[in-house]
Amino acid sequence: RLGRDYTPTFWNMTIFDAFGTVGLGSSLNTRQLYNGTRQDNSIGYFLPTNLGGIYGQAMVGAGEGGTSADRPARYIGGRVGFAAGPFDVAFAASQERFSTAFAPGSVGLTGANAPLGGAVAAAGSTQKTYNLGGSFDLGVVKLMGYYNRDTLNNLKEDMFSFSAVAPLGQGEIHAGYDMGKLKGLPAPFASSTKADQFKLGYVYNLSKRTAVYTNVSRLDNKGDTRLTLPGSNGGQTTGGGKSQGAEFGVRHFF
Repeated sequence: RLGRDYTPTFWNMTIFDAFGTVGLGSSLNTRQLYNGTRQDNSIGYFLPTNLGGIYGQAMVGAGEGGTSADRPARYIGGRVGFAAGPFDVAFAASQERFSTAFAPGSVGLTGANAPLGGAVAAAGSTQKTYNLGGSFDLGVVKLMGYYNRDTLNNLKEDMFSFSAVAPLGQGEIHAGYDMGKLKGLPAPFASSTKADQFKLGYVYNLSKRTAVYTNVSRLDNKGDTRLTLPGSNGGQTTGGGKSQGAEFGVRHFF
């Protein structure tokens, strides 16, 4: 596949989260380090689907012209997994070399000291990402989760997500917990910051392609973290503040 596409490390974060990566329930609401979901100028390869449950992909992306806020970097990454019956597990890793100076953590630490005192990641800085995710379907409930580690210069972020889906008639109950913790921050910030998210949702299937849904979520910041729902797009709260919200919508597959 060619062009602008989802990165290998992104797939574990969306497939192994009962709420996906959109809306008030997304585990990405707790992220603080730069972690774009797509890569510009990419070339991707996917393994064939007849390998006895083994699947995987590889991606490289050129850095030229990569000046957008989403992915200004030269990229290389891959993902490999195994799925059999109710079990699915996958590991992904990537490395990206930023072509321009960059201010990591700006989504969570904007405000009077924003962002991290300026572009603390100079051009040529390299960010490495690793994550491991999995799911197991017990019939009465499907459990899923992932662990993600990002490193950039002196910054290190750990993210954890655990969620579940329980069928209930024509509907499903979704519930989960997410955590993001960033370490190695420069002054004037606290040496580490953290965000916890608790989420609950319900989906009612009107047909095979259409459903109505509702979600509620609460995001608790600690230290200087100022994340709000949904993530970086919801504005700011005070350092260590809280954000909560509810949503209702209709989903249709075309």
